[in-house]
Amino acid sequence: MQNTISNVIKLTRSFLSINNVTSHPMKNIINSSLFSTSTINLKDKEISHWMKYNDIIFPPQGPTEKRRPAYVCNELKNVKFSPKKMWYICSFIRGLSVEEALKQLQCIKSKGALVLIDFLKETIDLGVNEHNVEFRSNLWVSESFCNKGITAKGLRRGAKKKITKIRYRYCNCYLKLEEGQPPVDYYCREAENTGPAMLDKWLKQIRSRKINNSL
Repeated sequence: MQNTISNVIKLTRSFLSINNVTSHPMKNIINSSLFSTSTINLKDKEISHWMKYNDIIFPPQGPTEKRRPAYVCNELKNVKFSPKKMWYICSFIRGLSVEEALKQLQCIKSKGALVLIDFLKETIDLGVNEHNVEFRSNLWVSESFCNKGITAKGLRRGAKKKITKIRYRYCNCYLKLEEGQPPVDYYCREAENTGPAMLDKWLKQIRSRKINNSL
C-alpha cells in the first residue's frame, strides 16, 4: 500500500511539473486509469428514453373530442454544474409560461440559469420547427427536472506530500413544453387533487372502515 501511494505521489508531481503533457514520454502513464478524466467520453450518441416521447404517434381525434395540445421534449446532457444546485433552478420554472420563465431566469445570478436560458430557447425552436407548434409564445413548462450525470475524478496535490481526490460533477437537464396556457396551480392541476375532492375522498375512506371479525 505504501509503494502504491509513493508511486501516485511521484506521478502527480511529474504531472504538475509538465507544461506540455502531449509531448512528454510519460503521456501513456498519465492517461492511465489513475487519471480517469481522460478516459471519459462526454458525448452520448444513444437516443435516451426521454427523447423517444417525441416519436409517439397518437390516433386521430374525433370531432367532439378536446384538442390534444402539442408538446416537445428535450434533454441536455453532461452540464458542468452541480445537480443539487441545478435542481432548484429547474423546479423554479416549472409550471410557468416560456416568456415568464425566461424573464425569471434572467434575474438569477447563476451559471445554471444561463444554461437553462439557452436550453429553453433551443427547446422552443425544436417545437416550432419539428413538432407543429403554431406560436412560440403559446408554450408553458410542463416538466423540468435534472439528475446526476457522470462524475469525473482527479487528483490534487496537498501539503506534506498528501494528495486529495477531486470530483468533477456533471448533471443532465430535461424539459417538456406543452402548447397552451399554464394551469393556475401547477401542483393541483388535476380535478381530484383539489381541496373539496380530497376531503370527499377522505370522508368516503373513513366511513367505509370496518372492524374485522364483527357483525
